[in-house]
Amino acid sequence: MRVSGNGRQVSSLLSIVVIDSGLSSVNRDNAYLKSVGGVAIAQSDDGFSYNDEFDDTIGHGTIVVNLLLDNVCTNINLFVIKIFDSSLSVDVKVLAEALRYCYENLKCDLVQISLGTLHTDSELKKAVDCLAENGTVIVSAYDNESCISYPAAYENVIGVDVTPELRNVNQYFITEASIVDVVGADVYHRVKGLKDKRVIVRGSSWYCSYITACIINFSRNNLDKKLCIEVLKANSQAILTVPVEKDEKEPLEIKRAVVFPFNKEITSMAAFEHLLTFDVADYFDARQKGKVGRRICDLLPHASNKKTLLDIANLDWNDSFDTFICGHTGELDSLLGYDFLSSIVEKCNEYGKHRFMQYSMWGRTLSTFAHMTTYFAAKEKSVAMLSNKDIFPVRTFELLSYRDSRLYLHDTGLLLEHFDSRILELCNGKNMGGDIAVRLGVDFELVKSRLLDLEDKMLVYGTVV
Repeated sequence: MRVSGNGRQVSSLLSIVVIDSGLSSVNRDNAYLKSVGGVAIAQSDDGFSYNDEFDDTIGHGTIVVNLLLDNVCTNINLFVIKIFDSSLSVDVKVLAEALRYCYENLKCDLVQISLGTLHTDSELKKAVDCLAENGTVIVSAYDNESCISYPAAYENVIGVDVTPELRNVNQYFITEASIVDVVGADVYHRVKGLKDKRVIVRGSSWYCSYITACIINFSRNNLDKKLCIEVLKANSQAILTVPVEKDEKEPLEIKRAVVFPFNKEITSMAAFEHLLTFDVADYFDARQKGKVGRRICDLLPHASNKKTLLDIANLDWNDSFDTFICGHTGELDSLLGYDFLSSIVEKCNEYGKHRFMQYSMWGRTLSTFAHMTTYFAAKEKSVAMLSNKDIFPVRTFELLSYRDSRLYLHDTGLLLEHFDSRILELCNGKNMGGDIAVRLGVDFELVKSRLLDLEDKMLVYGTVV
């Protein structure tokens, strides 16, 4: 018998499968490993072959497993399926075969996949669905280049992404009505790699191990995705929802567009530009990301697009494009301390350009917070007493969306001004008062005066009870 993180007695150990580059033989002696097994799957012209030599020569799989073991607090049975050897790439058919192997040969409670493909595949989806219907939970990381990837995006998979807006490894959001299920902290992890050498890693592949560990630590028998999400919700920083609104506007007609920044949704657009019904004049990015001046086909090996990324600072707004397509800018705002979105809206209005914008569900949406105390560094103080070194607390919002980048509260019918919307968003991001002022490029006293008004509207708390 064992006692899980939620205090329930569970009759048997969980059986965990990790599909990756294998596991170093040096790292198979761990106090939490009740048993370790594995198989290597290779593809040839004659089909698939299997052997029990699953030793890791790259290190990716070893790091994934060690991060998992660093965060579990109960014993597990581990089975490793090695599907790549000399490089971090594999045919999607091999991944599908690994999932079929699990279904046909193993009794597993959870499968972790810290890899994926940018293209959906019918055989991969079928294998995922069969495992899920058989009672196996699948946890998969999104692509580190911020592209929508599979199997993470499939309905029967817990998809894990990361954001720099969270700064501690134990912080994550749960998103609803989204293909992304969990958004964790994009932080550095110090962990053992090959030959027990300590390495520092960062990205969704590694955070995926942390989420798997959370599920194991708080698990019960008969796991399924819905149960795991509920377990994760109880320990999350926030539950983010995006209300679906009926759009009664006339459809936007785009003839010639510019696109910014070069991230998740934009890379897919660039790769399949030939399928668009309008012309893309240029793609832009922030110079600080280090991609400006490089061809898209060099950044995306699967793409044939030969356009070169340009610096957004050099965009000529008098050019003949009619629409500015803007992807998620929340991460750029955080990294560079600049409000790209507000600047773009202002420029589009000034030069008469249409704009098509998408908002990050975790960077641009406030919602129901599971643990509000996390956001209350300034307890028992009224807003008037807060200094520029305090964090401003915000209230709980259940029905909230955006209208032209302005916060709209459905329950009160209140539509905030742009400036107040940005202040409230930054409050939600756990920024100190001085940080908010710097981010908005204004004096702290101006931020404080607007917060006093927001307190009157009961959008921020004075005294926390």
